[in-house]
Amino acid sequence: MAYGVFCGRLGRPAYMRSSWNMLDAFIVATSLADVVDKLGSAGESPLEIMQIFRIARMLRPLRIIARNENLKVVVNTIGASLPQLRILLVFSLLFFLIFALLGVSMFKGSFYTCQAVGSLEPYKYSIVPEPTQLCIPNEAASAYGLRFIQQRAEGGCPPEWEEWSRPSSDTPICEVHCDGEQAEDHPFCQNVLPWGYHVMRCSDCRDAFCPTGFDEGCRSKCSSRGGHDYFCLDEGHPAHKRCVDECEAECACSDSCRGLVADA
Repeated sequence: MAYGVFCGRLGRPAYMRSSWNMLDAFIVATSLADVVDKLGSAGESPLEIMQIFRIARMLRPLRIIARNENLKVVVNTIGASLPQLRILLVFSLLFFLIFALLGVSMFKGSFYTCQAVGSLEPYKYSIVPEPTQLCIPNEAASAYGLRFIQQRAEGGCPPEWEEWSRPSSDTPICEVHCDGEQAEDHPFCQNVLPWGYHVMRCSDCRDAFCPTGFDEGCRSKCSSRGGHDYFCLDEGHPAHKRCVDECEAECACSDSCRGLVADA
């Protein structure tokens, strides 16, 4: 038996010289080990570790291939073509990557929707028609001379604070940024870590960071029809002039005072 299994003879190669026969022998060996383990004692068996080879049962259908020459030809052909398929695989991945990048750049955020908690239905919300009531400190209560705005509580504004709201829903309100040229030397940006959300009236922000800032182009941009994309769009609003003043202040000091709209 050993002569035919490992050595072979002239005109008749050894059994283990064929990869298909090696696969067949491996499946049979693992199956026999499983049978021996089941016939063993009820306690722990030294062959218990062989149970991990039960996964080899999934290879039993491959024994049919080992006995069918036509199936052997098909499997061998597929195996021989795998190295050539690498080029096709790389080309396909590159093709999908290009269109994935195009899709992300073209459709980013286009299909974003807010969903209600615990539901797949779109979240229903209503835009507040009137601007939010705010509180502004006076000069004595402000830090570094900056009159940062806070939302008014139900009980009203604190002492030494005054109530204020934007004249219209499209009136800008400014967020302070210390990375602007005019703000770099301000004591607030030098002595305080500017973390957080610091909001001011745009006119107050301009007076603090750009006291000499005035640009006639900003006035025409904010006051003319279609001049600005977001601010002071309703020319017929009673508070349109005050809105233009805030818009002009934001435009004149846009590096340090960045305008927000619609209570954003």
